[in-house]
Amino acid sequence: MKKLISATLLLLFCLSFAQATSPVYNKGSITYQGHLTESGIPVGTGAAALRNIRLTIFDAESVGNVLVAPQTFNSTQVMNGLYIVTMTGVPANAFQGVTQAWVKVEVQNGTNPFVTLDPRTPIDFFPFAFQAYELMNDGTGTTGQILTIDGLGIPKWATPVGGSGTTGPSGATGNPGPIGPTGPTGANGATGINGATGATGATGATGITGATGAIGATGITGATGHTGATGANGATGATGANGATGITGATGANGATGATGANGATGITGATGANGATGATGTVIPPGTIMMWYGNTASTGTLHEVVTGWYECNGATISAGTLATAIGTTTLPDLRGMFVRGAGTNGSRAMAAGGNFAGGTVGTYSADAEQGHSHSGTIPGTTNTSGAVNGAHIQPYPPTATAAITITGTITDGTNGTPRIGFETKPASVTVMYIIKY
Repeated sequence: MKKLISATLLLLFCLSFAQATSPVYNKGSITYQGHLTESGIPVGTGAAALRNIRLTIFDAESVGNVLVAPQTFNSTQVMNGLYIVTMTGVPANAFQGVTQAWVKVEVQNGTNPFVTLDPRTPIDFFPFAFQAYELMNDGTGTTGQILTIDGLGIPKWATPVGGSGTTGPSGATGNPGPIGPTGPTGANGATGINGATGATGATGATGITGATGAIGATGITGATGHTGATGANGATGATGANGATGITGATGANGATGATGANGATGITGATGANGATGATGTVIPPGTIMMWYGNTASTGTLHEVVTGWYECNGATISAGTLATAIGTTTLPDLRGMFVRGAGTNGSRAMAAGGNFAGGTVGTYSADAEQGHSHSGTIPGTTNTSGAVNGAHIQPYPPTATAAITITGTITDGTNGTPRIGFETKPASVTVMYIIKY
């Protein structure tokens, strides 16, 4: 006895990620539809593009075991980001005992390396139903056996335990169970890629024109009889053959230029160029360097940063650091109103009093002074007169017992102009601000 049993196993997967949707398992194959973008633009926008697609199914989100071996689909057509591929030869037990699986998608453009789309996308298994697929008895089942389907959807023949009893009477029909709630509406599947337009068929050939029949011979002219009634018009003769094709007319003017097509997708950004060579190191000004500053900046009595990296030399207190180490103190030099002088002793310039000019150590202060000197001259011998000796006013001579000779001012010598009188002895000068590098 040959048994024929129909059962169909339909296993649906639910998949959700930006690059792919709708994998469907059907009798050893998985049809996979995806959506692919590059730089945010769907691949194949405006015109179909070709990409190599490789799919692998694992039992873990990373690493894990391979459930379905890698399959590569070369020159897959991608249109407006959409593509469809079908994995074939999927073993019937590929997902046996598996409650969760993940799809790894790799894409190759031309001869470039494959790029893996991260992360892997989970495949969720939903409760599945059995509907008709053909299961032929190949000798594994025998008369008296029954067909069972285990929890993994595998059909098996089994012999019932114990002999079959007599069929009992039919029980009373039970009350109808309550109607179950309507299940949620399933998500719409992605729109499939439009198929290519078929080629236009060729125009059939024009049939051959039939030949014109021969004209009969002219009969003998009989005697002229009475003019008879006008006969009916004869049948219209056959249409003559088509005349030769006329000369081709002149080519018409070109039609107007069509509208400009949309811009193509933006190309992939090129690799970043190499860094240029490092420029030469600029001159480094060491801390403690003093310069003259002619900026329009008011002097202060506190720590005063005139420009970035430079303090006013105003005697302010600074914190311990690089500048304090360089000048050997935490007090800035106070050069307000001061002339500066080189430290140490000059090697060749001698002073009138003997010895070479010397400035002392760095930071040495010298008060204003005049080189020691004396005046000499001849005082007239007449009394009750006054005269000028080298610019000094002399009181009447001879002095009395209580009188004294007093120098009362400076006058011109008649040759070098009138001397300028002030509260200090100094050269001509222009004021600037001394600043120090920190």
